[in-house]
Amino acid sequence: MKCNFLWLLWLPVWLSGCAVTSSSITNLTASQLPRNNAGFYPIEIVWESNQRAVVDESIQPIVQVGTNNFAMQRTKLTKNRWEVLLPLEIGSTNVLYRVRVDYQFYDVPVRRSNSQMSPMYELRVVEGLNAPAP
Repeated sequence: MKCNFLWLLWLPVWLSGCAVTSSSITNLTASQLPRNNAGFYPIEIVWESNQRAVVDESIQPIVQVGTNNFAMQRTKLTKNRWEVLLPLEIGSTNVLYRVRVDYQFYDVPVRRSNSQMSPMYELRVVEGLNAPAP
């Protein structure tokens, strides 16, 4: 009878090896930026995942504005950080955008694709450096 319950002692050890994978998109862009003459505004994110099987060179974040997509580039000297200069029409005061991160991971027997979508963010363009929020 005692031998039948011996396997219960191994249950916590076995369950501790089954980690849950997760990933997150962190928006580093301020919600307000001063208007500039060039019409380009920086969008920056950090994408982190605890999934060990992610193929690092396959990670490709994309900023989506309506039906337009803008590919992000990895920042130099920083891991998991990405940026893009988002073009806005002259006179625009705000833009809604979201970030989608496409990536591949190793699975048996082949690579598989996955993606993660951020919530919707709003960027407001204000006049001057110290312009009050509307």
